[in-house]
Amino acid sequence: MTRYAFTTTCVNATADLILDMVDRAREVTWRTFTRYVPRHELRACFPGPPALEQDWHVRFYSSRFAGRRCYFLVHSAIEYVWTEAEAVAA
Repeated sequence: MTRYAFTTTCVNATADLILDMVDRAREVTWRTFTRYVPRHELRACFPGPPALEQDWHVRFYSSRFAGRRCYFLVHSAIEYVWTEAEAVAA
């Protein structure tokens, strides 16, 4: 299964990239989101309580960002974006 790596937030990306991503977005469950986004990556962005999966203000999505598959969450009106990790050559 492909893992996704933290890429950016809406604060550090262009409006065009974020708006395109949001326009294509499909809401997903916490379970689906964490199947692709490693929990240690989430802890790096959100180090303490409250637990994201229990915060009714937080929403999880799949979409495309700059042409790459992505998963993102919206927390306090900020999009946090994880994109598909680059394949490692064997």
